[in-house]
Amino acid sequence: MQRQFEGWSYNRPVAGLGDAGGSVKDPSFGNKADGHSGMLIDLDLAKEVGSGRSGARHQTGTMEFMAIEVLLNIDHTYRHDLESFFYVLIWQFARNGWGKDKYSKDSKLRAWYAGNYEDIANAKLGHMSKAENMGFGFILREFPPKFRGVLPLSRVLRDIFFPYNDKGLIVGTPQDPSRLYDPIIKAYDDAITQFELGNLTHDKFI
Repeated sequence: MQRQFEGWSYNRPVAGLGDAGGSVKDPSFGNKADGHSGMLIDLDLAKEVGSGRSGARHQTGTMEFMAIEVLLNIDHTYRHDLESFFYVLIWQFARNGWGKDKYSKDSKLRAWYAGNYEDIANAKLGHMSKAENMGFGFILREFPPKFRGVLPLSRVLRDIFFPYNDKGLIVGTPQDPSRLYDPIIKAYDDAITQFELGNLTHDKFI
C-alpha cells in the first residue's frame, strides 16, 4: 500500500489522472525479479483532471472505498484517491484479515456499503472520529490479533486524513498535495522501520 501511495503521488501530476474510488483489486504487486514492484490498475475508471466527470458512473468507485466527499457528490480531487486507498487498507485488515467469511457478521464496516450515498458518508464520518471508545476505535477493534502491530500506523493515517479544527473533523483537500503525500509516505516509512526493529509485533499492542 505504501508503494501505491508513492506511485499515485508520482503518477498523478505527470499523467493528470484522478481515480475517485480505490478497490482491493487496485494495489497489484509485480515481480521484483524483473524490476517491477507494483502497478496501478482499473485506470479505465479514471478521469483526466479538468475534463469533467468520468463516464463510468455518476459517482465512480467501489462503494465501501469511496471518499466521503465523493459520496456527497462533491467534485473529485487528489485527496479522494488517497482517502480511498486508506479505506482499502483498513478493509484489508479489519475484514479480509480474518480469512474468508470469518469476520464478524456485526461488523461496523457494513455501514460502508449499506444504504444510500448520504447514509454511507455519514457512517464514515462518524467512524473517522478520533475517540477510542467510539468512532475509529470501533473500527480498530475489528482488527484480528495478528494485525495489532499496524494499529499505530492506522491511527497516524487517520490523523493525517481527518484532522480537527474549531468546526470539527476536516474532510477537505489541501491545496498543496505534499501536505498529504509527504506525511503519509513518512508514516509508512516509520512503521516499516519499527517493524524491522521488532517494535510493532502482534503481541505489542499500542
